Amino acid sequence: MTENRLSALQVELEILRYNPETDTEPRFQRYSVPCKNEWCILDALNYLKDHLDPTLAFRWSCHMQVCGSCGMMINGEPKLACKAFVRDYTGVIRIEPRVVDDLGTITLSLFLAMALMSLRLWELFDLALPMLAILSAQVALMAVFAYWITFRVMGRDYDAAVMAGGHCGFGLGATPNAIANMGALEERFGPAPRAFLVVPMVGGMFIDFTNALIISTYINLVRP
Repeated sequence: MTENRLSALQVELEILRYNPETDTEPRFQRYSVPCKNEWCILDALNYLKDHLDPTLAFRWSCHMQVCGSCGMMINGEPKLACKAFVRDYTGVIRIEPRVVDDLGTITLSLFLAMALMSLRLWELFDLALPMLAILSAQVALMAVFAYWITFRVMGRDYDAAVMAGGHCGFGLGATPNAIANMGALEERFGPAPRAFLVVPMVGGMFIDFTNALIISTYINLVRP
C-alpha cells in the first residue's frame, strides 16, 4: 500500500557525487525516486539513501529548518533541503550537497585571513610564553573533561564521541569551532545526527542562559 502511494509521484534527482578513491572529478548521477506529495527534498534523499543507494552521503540534522545542516544548492539556488518541497519542482531536480559547505569554507578562510591581517602580533610578543602555557593547560583540561565526562555521560557511543569532539571545539573557542570539529569527524567516519542536534542547541541557545546566570553570580560574589 505504501509503495503504491509512493510511486504516484516519481521524481528525477540529479545529484553531484564525488568519491576521491574512484572519481577524477565530481560527476552528476541521476536517480528516479518514488515520493509522497508532502515530502521535502530531504525526505527524498533519505528514501534514496535507505532504499536505493546506501553510498549516498549528505549532511542533515534537525529536519525542522533550524540547524541549517542540510543546506544545498538545489537547481542552482542555495536552499535548505528540509524546506524545499518536491511538489514545487518540475522536471529534473539538480542537487549539489557540498557546494554550500565549500562556500562556507571559503568565507571562513577569508574571515580568518582578514582577522590575522588586522592583528599587531609584535605587540603580543611579551605575552607569548604565558599565553602558550595557558593554552596548553586549557587543551589538556578540555581533552580530559571531554573523554572522562562528556563522552561517558552522553552514552559512550559514536554520537557521544562526535559530541566530545564538538565539546573540545566549544571549550577552546565557540559554537562554530564545535561545528567545525564535528563536521571533520562526520566527514571521515560517517553522519552523527544526534550530535548535530544536541551541540548546536546547547551551544547556540542553552549556553546563553547558563552563561548569564554564572557571570551574574560570580559578579555578585566578588562585588565589594
